[in-house]
Amino acid sequence: MKRATFHISMSEPMRLFVEDRLETGGYPSVSEYMRGLIRIDQRLEYDRLCAAIDRHRSGSESRRPTGYRMD
Repeated sequence: MKRATFHISMSEPMRLFVEDRLETGGYPSVSEYMRGLIRIDQRLEYDRLCAAIDRHRSGSESRRPTGYRMD
């Protein structure tokens, strides 16, 4: 899988928070911490989409959408 690079700016309190998460949260790098946050957000979006599909299916069996990539 091809990798992309992002450069982000953050306030000093945010930087300190991220550094603390690296020390206490078991993340080996800022990149891995950010990927973890993105995975959580992907899961939340996937669940939100599934709930919307379920709401629109009146009594039929619920199925998860296919083709939604979860990394």
